[in-house]
Amino acid sequence: MHAIHQSPAQQQETNWCEWKCSDLDTADGLFGVAKTILGFANRAVAVAALACNGLAYMVVGLKPQSAPGVPPFDHSKLGQKLKSYVSGPCWTPYYVDCSANTP
Repeated sequence: MHAIHQSPAQQQETNWCEWKCSDLDTADGLFGVAKTILGFANRAVAVAALACNGLAYMVVGLKPQSAPGVPPFDHSKLGQKLKSYVSGPCWTPYYVDCSANTP
């Protein structure tokens, strides 16, 4: 996460790593997260396999040169909120408190 935060503001996302500063309590924020999950799931298998053994990572609450964060959230409630947008791909949320690590 430090590498994302320290990147230049114009740093481009990749097909295996994206960042969002979304509000997970709004429809727009949830749609942005769901759209990214679906995008990761729709990568060609051969292309996906080139990085991180086919896995992809989305960091929410952090982007280059900015770390507004997100409040702690209940994983099951987030899953229910996203279910209307994303019902096929497998994804796993993790909450990481990096406030002590971000300048």
